[in-house]
Amino acid sequence: MYPVFEVPGVKPEDIWRLFNTSNYQYYKQTVSDLQAGKCPFCQIDTNRNRILYEDNSWRLWKNDVAPRSGQECQLTAPSKRHIENILELTDQEWVDFKKVLNYAHNTLGVGGDGVWMIRTGDPRRNAKSVPHLHFNFHLPIGKDRVEVTIAKSEADLQKKLLVLRAFEKYRVAEEAGRRYPYDVLTVAEFELIQDNLEPPKTAK
Repeated sequence: MYPVFEVPGVKPEDIWRLFNTSNYQYYKQTVSDLQAGKCPFCQIDTNRNRILYEDNSWRLWKNDVAPRSGQECQLTAPSKRHIENILELTDQEWVDFKKVLNYAHNTLGVGGDGVWMIRTGDPRRNAKSVPHLHFNFHLPIGKDRVEVTIAKSEADLQKKLLVLRAFEKYRVAEEAGRRYPYDVLTVAEFELIQDNLEPPKTAK
């Protein structure tokens, strides 16, 4: 059960998505998408997600929105159909995903080493942030620890609630045009989010 957290214009049943955002920029964009009733993998902002490959079933782009630190490359491959469960994929969509793998390997030089992962179904059981089926590809540099959250404990969610409250105060101040949005935060709140205001960078 997700803790109670409210954002104007965001439906209570969609709040879980905010608990699974990894940085402030991603939080802010997710709030905007939710307020507009937009699926970011159906209505694609090509300034945010520049499509590298597309076929009848899949798209592929570099994940610059919510990458993990310590990686050489991170890719996202959403299905073109809006589905949420891996069991909904057709045989043809599985065949077409091999083309995504081929493109990643032949054009980008990645995909054989690393981790391909997919979150399916109930977000309480996979910690996804977008209710649209997609693969994530992770290629660690090989020196730093890289972790991907599969599920969050109640303690994790309570800690994240403190982060979200600080994110929201910052977002409201930013939208109000405050020159220094962090002025509205307490010292403790700023220390909590200062390393997560921007997404980390990957090498590729």
